[in-house]
Amino acid sequence: MYIIRHQKPYRTRLTFAVLKGHYLLCRKVQEELASAIEGCERVQVKPPSGSVILEHAKGPVPCAEIENVVRKMLEKVPERGRHKDREEIQQHRNHVSATGLIVTGIYLLYLGIKRWLTGSPVTAPAIISRFISLPALTALWLSIPIQRQAIDNFRESGKPDTGMISTALLYVSIAMGNVLAVFTIFWLYNVSNWLEQRIQVRTRRAVREMLTGKSTTAWLLKDGIEIEVETSSLQSGDIISLQSGNRVPVDGVVEGGVAVINESTLTGEELPVEKSTGAQVFAGTMVEEGALQVKVAKTGEETRLASILRIIENAEQDIGELQRTSRMLSIKLVPYTLGLAAAAFLLTGNPIVAVTVLIVTCPCALRLSTSVTISAAMSNGAQNGIFIKGGRYVETAGRVNVLVLDKTGTITDPVSEVHHIEAFGTTYGPEDILQLAASVQKTWQHPLGRAVMHRAKEDGIVRLPCDQAQLVVGRGIKATVSGREVLVGSCRFMQEHDVAGIQGAAEREAVLSPGAGLLYVASSGQLIGSIETGSPLRENMTTIVEQLKAIGFARVVLLTGDSETGARVIRKQLSFDEVHYQQSPEDKAAWISSWKKMHPHDVVAMVGDGVNDTPAFAIADLSLAIGHNGADIAMEYADIVLHSGEAEQLISTFTLGQEAIRLIRQNHALAIGLNGLTLAGMLTNVISPVSGALVHNLITFGVVSNGAGILTYS
Repeated sequence: MYIIRHQKPYRTRLTFAVLKGHYLLCRKVQEELASAIEGCERVQVKPPSGSVILEHAKGPVPCAEIENVVRKMLEKVPERGRHKDREEIQQHRNHVSATGLIVTGIYLLYLGIKRWLTGSPVTAPAIISRFISLPALTALWLSIPIQRQAIDNFRESGKPDTGMISTALLYVSIAMGNVLAVFTIFWLYNVSNWLEQRIQVRTRRAVREMLTGKSTTAWLLKDGIEIEVETSSLQSGDIISLQSGNRVPVDGVVEGGVAVINESTLTGEELPVEKSTGAQVFAGTMVEEGALQVKVAKTGEETRLASILRIIENAEQDIGELQRTSRMLSIKLVPYTLGLAAAAFLLTGNPIVAVTVLIVTCPCALRLSTSVTISAAMSNGAQNGIFIKGGRYVETAGRVNVLVLDKTGTITDPVSEVHHIEAFGTTYGPEDILQLAASVQKTWQHPLGRAVMHRAKEDGIVRLPCDQAQLVVGRGIKATVSGREVLVGSCRFMQEHDVAGIQGAAEREAVLSPGAGLLYVASSGQLIGSIETGSPLRENMTTIVEQLKAIGFARVVLLTGDSETGARVIRKQLSFDEVHYQQSPEDKAAWISSWKKMHPHDVVAMVGDGVNDTPAFAIADLSLAIGHNGADIAMEYADIVLHSGEAEQLISTFTLGQEAIRLIRQNHALAIGLNGLTLAGMLTNVISPVSGALVHNLITFGVVSNGAGILTYS
């Protein structure tokens, strides 16, 4: 039922598959564990992973006890209730319900009008009576979410926070007879938290609807009949029917039919793709024309689109420098906030002013606007085929000032072609050389290798059995074919293996056209031929390099494994600041490492598409993989994946990061400046405490909405 991740005398972590993704169930388990397990100081249950973490300084906790609690909760919580979204579960945690806000708001309005018309006080003259009056009880009820949060924070940190101080001032205000004012302020406090919650929920829903659409049903094929069912009820192995205009609800494989599908939600590529039997389809894509029968492979949270959405929604956990700064600022402001509130109370003798100071100086606008901006930027990227794997990478993309590019498949067209095959000697002909090269390259995911494989398939050449294949990244591949050692790769690769006949390679490569490359083929230590491949520069690459410099890149550098001649030709065509040739994967990583040591304040990004780029990815501050035809390991390792493989996405990625940083800084300035003015107005009696609390809420709403605007940035 569970997996032990680690178990120590003071800490235990277990993973329960039955808890994964079940937010309500996890909350119930956490509450039960906190009360049922003796000696447990802290309990965490994480729905995304199904992890249960217990801290128990007094001694070990038997895993069987934890399992019993989980089993007990499985019996108590109904199946349909376990899947409630975290938004539903948390929506009343920091504020009363929307209905409660409406009812108390009407009651507050009634009390205000009554006082204005009659001039009579809201509270009773006796102190005890003041606490049991309906207005006081309502104010105390409104303070419950704040008190609960304050107690949780105190248990975690051992220090009082603004919520605890606000609660104390609430009781003082009621005792002094200021019930209507404190009622108003705590009602506004709940409204503020409700607005924050709604903004977060709406942002997440906007992302989901933007990528997945609003359809919640699908047509299930059962015994030749189409039945409309809820998408959530589909299971692996089901067959569904898709028609023109349908959005694909699952990941699956086409069982029959032909259709044209728009995959722009995943790849950013606007041109639709034809799908027929055996092709894969993905959730969130759209059937533009035709009809398909699809066998369900993955549903719900298992789909590729869901994994993208999870990363976007969890972006606030993967924080960057500005997010870290806003959080640290929020923590460091607490003692100053408390000091200002105390000073306001001492100067005015009015606890209402002190409570309002706590509200106005609360840094929620800083924290919330930053996380919303980052999440919205990631969803904008996802919509345009730019998959950003964490919130911190949005910020890093906005700070990059040195860009390093690989050549093959990055600045050149990813689809290479074989232009010419030359045989050296009479033992092997061009077809023999192509056959040997294709036989050893079936595991080499490189544009030149794919060109050889494609040409062999076109010519109907049968690949020979290949044994003991060894890939030397960035050099070539060595294997045994029909008992002979066969090498296919670069000139440097041949030289390293002392291949006879390689001496004239420099002269051959000197006459190559731009974008062309040579693969050498050797058998039993003797060079037997070469294969010339070509991959022209991508369209508009000259303009793209100029645009990169225009948006703020101090250096744009090309690192290529090509010969000196080919590199020099490319440098004449494109305005690179530096071009380095005959670079191995280790050489590329070493260049980036050296640059960072000499220029510690620079932020370096590496762009590539192959296995040979991963060492450089590891050293760079930011790594971007070209998704189209790129190697799986490169896309897995990279921080950002450009799904369509278009070089224009580089510009979009970096400008999106720059816009996110601009908005975050702008929101910080607006929140601090406007709240500062509001505070000054309150302390000088220019505006009332209640008006100050209202203005603070409007400022928070404004800066968060401003940050969310990056959703539509282009």
